[in-house]
Amino acid sequence: MFPKSDNSHLVCECAKISKLPFSCAIKDYSFCSVSKTDINYEASKLVDRPMGTYTSIFLGGFGNLCSDAVSEIVEKTACELGLLCEKQIKDSKGKRILVVGLGNSQVTHDSLGARVCERLSPTENLYVFPVGVSGKSGIESASIVKGIAECAGAELVIAVDSLAARGEERVGRVIQLFDGGIAPGSGAGNSCAAIDKNAVGVPVVSIGVPTALAEAEIRERGYLLVGDNVLELCDEAARIIADAMEICFCNQT
Repeated sequence: MFPKSDNSHLVCECAKISKLPFSCAIKDYSFCSVSKTDINYEASKLVDRPMGTYTSIFLGGFGNLCSDAVSEIVEKTACELGLLCEKQIKDSKGKRILVVGLGNSQVTHDSLGARVCERLSPTENLYVFPVGVSGKSGIESASIVKGIAECAGAELVIAVDSLAARGEERVGRVIQLFDGGIAPGSGAGNSCAAIDKNAVGVPVVSIGVPTALAEAEIRERGYLLVGDNVLELCDEAARIIADAMEICFCNQT
């Protein structure tokens, strides 16, 4: 999904985007800012990014957030997640939603998906499954997600994964949402099948946080860089994302 020369998951790091007339809106709040970028078919070919709406929530950094900051970021994440879901299926609160956690639960900086799943309580309309990485089962994650979605009768899939960034200053400081799915492992230079509507059969919204540098940047530096206090980073990010999902899909009043 992403070219080897620019394998950051973050659309805000795609240098080509700033040179093209994209639909982009930015709003500033007390503790975060929200940016939206719409990429159409023509633009997708030019910047090597899938079509769809990318929403980026920028914050000072996980691990040092006050309670007011957490409340605001949860609220904005829930709002933006809800908008993307409503764009894919109307009245998403009444639909069957499958949340899948991607990544490796045994590697801290790759454990965001599993940590979010641990914090969510399944309901009659919300299904939760930590898929993990294909290397453990020998089965592509996309095939696993497709099978689970079909079994659950899910009408929408939300894929949660740890992301990779090119810039050190963005590690642990961005929540990115996208309504066109995700290619797990692409930030590490791995070639994996995309988890999107074509592969799964239903719309896929992805959400994640960069917890380490992209593989291309690691090659340049010669070492892996993860966020400071990466365990605390992943725990707080998982709590915020899970709380946002609870607001979106579990609070029916």
